[in-house]
Amino acid sequence: MARQQAPTKRQLSVFGFPTHIRPGFGAFMVLLVLIYPFPLGVWVAGAVGLFTLVHELGHAFAARAASCKASISLDFMVAYAAYEPTRTLTWRQRAAIAVSGPALQTSLGFLILLLAGVNPFSRDDIGQSNFSAAVWWAGIALGLLNLIPVMPLDGGAIVSTVAEHLFPGRGKNAVLKASFVITIALGSVMLIVGQMGFLPLIGLLLIMQYQTLTEKQRLKSVLQYSQEEATDDPSVNALVLDLTIANNLPEEGVAFAKNAFAQTPSFSIAFAGATSALMMGDSANAIQWLRAAEAAQIHPHELAHAISQSGFFDLLQNRPEVSREWFAQS
Repeated sequence: MARQQAPTKRQLSVFGFPTHIRPGFGAFMVLLVLIYPFPLGVWVAGAVGLFTLVHELGHAFAARAASCKASISLDFMVAYAAYEPTRTLTWRQRAAIAVSGPALQTSLGFLILLLAGVNPFSRDDIGQSNFSAAVWWAGIALGLLNLIPVMPLDGGAIVSTVAEHLFPGRGKNAVLKASFVITIALGSVMLIVGQMGFLPLIGLLLIMQYQTLTEKQRLKSVLQYSQEEATDDPSVNALVLDLTIANNLPEEGVAFAKNAFAQTPSFSIAFAGATSALMMGDSANAIQWLRAAEAAQIHPHELAHAISQSGFFDLLQNRPEVSREWFAQS
């Protein structure tokens, strides 16, 4: 059983899962209300909000069943269930976690419509009320859409997991490249047939795919110079720091974090600096970095959440110079 966190002002606990509702999620609900005619927009916003949470709960429950710590975040047009394995997961377990979200979402959508006496396979029945139309769209249509085998949708995650199992070291990258091509093709088809409503989703997918495809190249552009030479791109700097931590290079990580934070101060860089310092056994420096992270955090309690999720800083908890608020969620 994963250790659960106590709810905070900006964090709920849903079935024991820490759930973060960002301001962007509320903005997205308002946008949906405005896009559709009244009162359909209200029904659509409510249904999307409900089924988005149900979808992420599906992932979280499956992750918990696989002995993982899971949390949920809801933001503007993006929601995800993050999970931290407590042991090595098999490819079948990872695939099961990926498929559980859309499976629970679509199953609940079908159940609600059937209980309401609506045939989910009949266009006339679906369109008989704003309620049935909203439930079918948010519960069933979006759930099935999420199973399209392109990254970063759940369908793509399932295919990627299987491909990586069959072709270790190559499968995931091949699926990502194929996803980029398929998404461009889908976008072209939507333009041709005049289905403009899907274009924002297509555009978002392409941006996320491009960023993932270019991560390694951007990382190489930094590493070809010096381990300590930072750039003005915070995302690249964060990637370098993740690499130093993953490869157990804390001294290099601290040196890089100093330069990176001087150029582009950010929470992620400061927190990585604290992690690297603590890996070196330098508690005093780690606390200095945590103070920098606290000053750079965008959302209140962001540092407390990060510390609680990592479980790496527990040995600092009883030091007199440490803020109690940092461990409020532990």
